[in-house]
Amino acid sequence: MIKANLVFDEKSVYTLNSLPADDGKIIYVFRDTSDSNDGKWIIHKVLYIGISIDASGRLNTSHNKIEPAKKLLANGHFLTFAYYKFDNSVSEKTIRAIENALIYSNKPCLNDNNKDNYHFEEYGNIEVHCSGHRSTKLVKDIQLLDS
Repeated sequence: MIKANLVFDEKSVYTLNSLPADDGKIIYVFRDTSDSNDGKWIIHKVLYIGISIDASGRLNTSHNKIEPAKKLLANGHFLTFAYYKFDNSVSEKTIRAIENALIYSNKPCLNDNNKDNYHFEEYGNIEVHCSGHRSTKLVKDIQLLDS
């Protein structure tokens, strides 16, 4: 069984113009965000979940979901990215399983694949726990067991 604990902390949130240069293997989340009067970001919904080896290279304006995400933002809202960085020892297959579980459980409107099923035949059982200040609007505890 795959088990993952993803902590989305304050350091893991960026706007399009402030993405770090080299992140290694990551799970990233596009979110519809607004700013409250006290300067704290308010997350309204998760728009897209994906994986990448280089966030700044992948999440620049050439990413095919940037423009559709911007079109879904409410008036006065902006796009933010939250991400979790994996240790280099985590396999690509494990990261893909986690991505599949997150998409299946959260059903972001801009994801085209993996919203309708989790691929047990490829990845097996999985448990994913999302925590941290910036995990807002993500399903916190995912447990997918093949029956």
